[in-house]
Amino acid sequence: MRRLFLTGLIVFALAACGGSKLASIGSMEHYEKCAANTTSFINMIECGKRSRTEYCTKDNTCSGEGNMNVAYGDSLVMSVKNHEITEAEAWRKWIAYRNSREDTRQSINAAQEAASAQGAAAAAANKPRYTQCYGGRGSANCFSY
Repeated sequence: MRRLFLTGLIVFALAACGGSKLASIGSMEHYEKCAANTTSFINMIECGKRSRTEYCTKDNTCSGEGNMNVAYGDSLVMSVKNHEITEAEAWRKWIAYRNSREDTRQSINAAQEAASAQGAAAAAANKPRYTQCYGGRGSANCFSY
């Protein structure tokens, strides 16, 4: 019974953690909002970086993934400023990067959901069974439920 309770508690905690992530704004969303307001790649990256930094530093919630996005955006901006690539090429690379990050995130979410479902199934499979035995005169009949 205790194992069932602990497993249920863990599954609940994981679900609660997953729900809290939905309420926060991901770093890419800051860039998306900025992209709607400019056609300049450099301006979009600078705006997204500024917005994301202001958002996550106030609560000290800047993620490693968000830091990677900032670093990649900054590297593309430097490439444009150094005339190594055009803004159009930077946009294409950014979109490909964003899409690959989204595909990765969806794969991770699917794996987490599968693990959560497996945890719930394991908890159900490990629930205690009750056995009642009746008998007398050298024989017994037992029933498990």
